[in-house]
Amino acid sequence: MSDTEYCYPPEFTVLKNKAGLRDADQLEQFERLHTLSRLLDCPLDTPVSYEGYKEIHRQIFQDVYDWAGQPRRIDIHKGDYFCRAPFIDQEMRRQFQALRDENELKGLEASRFAGRAAVYLGEINAVHPFREGNGRTQRVFLRNLAHQAGHAIDLTRIQREDWLEASIRSFRAQDYEPMEQIIRQAMGGREQNLSDRRRESLERMKRTAPARSPRERER
Repeated sequence: MSDTEYCYPPEFTVLKNKAGLRDADQLEQFERLHTLSRLLDCPLDTPVSYEGYKEIHRQIFQDVYDWAGQPRRIDIHKGDYFCRAPFIDQEMRRQFQALRDENELKGLEASRFAGRAAVYLGEINAVHPFREGNGRTQRVFLRNLAHQAGHAIDLTRIQREDWLEASIRSFRAQDYEPMEQIIRQAMGGREQNLSDRRRESLERMKRTAPARSPRERER
């Protein structure tokens, strides 16, 4: 099924973006550059709420997509379908109400925090509220949730491939242990918005990323 709402015609495979890029590789590079840059500014004290979660997405993707911070309006799938679009708000509010009922995981020792956080991340991933950028939003949310609960999360210890595999396991098999292990391994390190390694990557991408169109520079 073609994504006529979010993607450019005629192929409907490249997401509409603020730079007007219609090449998938160029968009990927442009997106990485600007999301890494915005990650530098993501505050640790964003409220643990559905509104706060949407704000994290908006902060990260505000330079790339007009719909940054807005739940998707279409159904999407990656093998299996995620939450139907009309029910996203309901399901996300349900998850954050449950988090509030658990005092946002405050007061838990590290291993218990990791186990409960893994469950919530798995459930939020199953909703997949945004058209793009769910994984990055989840990781920043995890860092913030941990910080506000008294734990440190070093996102540089999390490998994207491991996160993806753990997300798939939680989604398809309701197996949260792989995600719990990832969280445990990331705990106890330094809190950083962006690692030195990613800073170097950011500088490399700044030298090679496609420039915005004149129309976009005027915005």
